Amino acid sequence: MYSALLIRLGRLFSDARGLRLSTVGRLIANHGAFFSRLEDGRTITEARSERVCQQFSDHWPEGLEWPTDIPRPAPSGRGPGKTASVTETEGAARLQPAPDRSKRGRSGWPSGAVGGRNPEGGEGAPGKEAERPPRFR
Repeated sequence: MYSALLIRLGRLFSDARGLRLSTVGRLIANHGAFFSRLEDGRTITEARSERVCQQFSDHWPEGLEWPTDIPRPAPSGRGPGKTASVTETEGAARLQPAPDRSKRGRSGWPSGAVGGRNPEGGEGAPGKEAERPPRFR
């Protein structure tokens, strides 16, 4: 999609919703300076252009007609108040319990890892230096 067409969609959307163009950029393209960068001549990938156009299509205000000279992607069903459908297996996968991380230190590594402090003894215990490979200079 061409930058000029995206800017035009952004302006129509912002006028219809009573929003600033930077707010529309933040909501639609996840970047507040999206449209000002396009106006300055910056380019975007075709994939990003298609994603932004899809966002406009999904959230286009009711009562505002889509410009006839710009091809409109079919709404994906993720517009306002709608959620993507989830199959039963996908839903079950999302409800799996989180892994037990209670035995991990602040860094996220197990407390007995190389160089860590382990009060129960063993590798990385106080008073023991963990073996490390030699450093190359």
